[in-house]
Amino acid sequence: MRKWPKRKTIFNETKKTKNMKSVKTLFKKSPILFMFGILIVAAVALYCALAGGNVVDTTVVTATIVLSGTPTEQGVRDAGSDLDMNYVSQLITEIKPSRTPLDTLLRSVKPVKIDSFITEYYTVDMRSFNTTMTLEYTAPNPLVRTAALTVASSEMFGAQDTIIVPAVTGANTSDGKPLVLFVTATGANSVTVYSINGAAIVGGADAGKPGIPTIPNGTVLRRMGNAMNELDMQAPVISQLPDKESNYCQIFMSQIEEGTFQKINKKEVNWGFADFDRMSLVDMKLAIEMSYLGGFKNKFRYPATGKDHYMCGGIFRSGIQQLSTAANNTISTPDYTGWMKTLFTGNGGSETRYVFTGSEFMYYMQLVDEVSKQLNANSTEVKFGITFTKIVTNFGTLMINYNHVMDMIGYDRYALALDMNNIEKHENMAINSEDLDLKAAGIRRADAKVITEASCPIVRYPETHALLYVKQ
Repeated sequence: MRKWPKRKTIFNETKKTKNMKSVKTLFKKSPILFMFGILIVAAVALYCALAGGNVVDTTVVTATIVLSGTPTEQGVRDAGSDLDMNYVSQLITEIKPSRTPLDTLLRSVKPVKIDSFITEYYTVDMRSFNTTMTLEYTAPNPLVRTAALTVASSEMFGAQDTIIVPAVTGANTSDGKPLVLFVTATGANSVTVYSINGAAIVGGADAGKPGIPTIPNGTVLRRMGNAMNELDMQAPVISQLPDKESNYCQIFMSQIEEGTFQKINKKEVNWGFADFDRMSLVDMKLAIEMSYLGGFKNKFRYPATGKDHYMCGGIFRSGIQQLSTAANNTISTPDYTGWMKTLFTGNGGSETRYVFTGSEFMYYMQLVDEVSKQLNANSTEVKFGITFTKIVTNFGTLMINYNHVMDMIGYDRYALALDMNNIEKHENMAINSEDLDLKAAGIRRADAKVITEASCPIVRYPETHALLYVKQ
């Protein structure tokens, strides 16, 4: 078999190495080739100089910034150059407009699981101790010992109950203390009473015995204990029946997405899907708290889609007490003391109220001497991660927190006082997250997650809560 001669090559590849020989070695072995290359370069340069702008330049032309003198930072920036990099902080400030104390407290207690968008519950108030006169009782002359009084509510009374009338005294009573009456019968908005310590009757069969003086319209009557006979085996039966209430579970939802290419792009700061997720959750909690406070209970069918939507009723609209200041732009000591009395007495509530205030209300409240002294003592408590200022009164304890959400919904001059023993959270669906596979569904090239909750607040015993207001 004929053996072909090996081909002579400038670059020889061997089994042990594949490195290319340097150009320097090449030129050493071929001086003629080296000189020929120099002549070609010189010819091209001369031709370009003679031809001027008629030569087509195939290189990429870039805009060059020319500075005269020594380059300085000011000069570089004034020239519009991006040569000097700006410092980009790696710490991203997450702006959270407020915390959500009410939402946090409700999540800290065990929610009530329900299996419907509509939740029904019963509330019952204690048998009332107070009522008012709706028509003045004008005493005849001479006085009488028994009379029928017209009142706002007579259901609270039973036969043989006793009544004290703090604003009325008998002119000739021996002790000068408030009038006391004994109930003999009740009717529709009326109560028949028998005088115990009224002014003495002049003349007639009951001369010298206590009569019933004039009792003005609006006078408060307060029920006391009954006074039974020793042989009595039964007492009038007065029962409180609960009222049926309801609320709607509102579906709260938030969706987070991040495009695939956005995810893989290099970023100046470390910000990704987990950060979108966290910020979306903060926003969702804020929105839920606003609905829990000011929401309007409603079920409606949107005409454009024909689909039903449920909105939960907020605590502001739940029939709680509404208390306001006597004068504008101030909380007086009588205002404050009266509020404490109303909050803690006659309603069977607990000894503590959690008070969430708006900014204006907090400002005026700090001007009350009793509050100011305790605020200066820095008496605070942390409950479920929320810092409360503790105010101790003779009626009960206040746990006060400035709630930004009150400002956000326009209630900066209000404070919401809640007995947390009588507040519940009902959940049709507890808060949860679910990944959406948008890529597999052919919708978008993005990572996605949806957060959902269906819930509503439940207010029991409205008399144990109050919405306080500073007039303007």
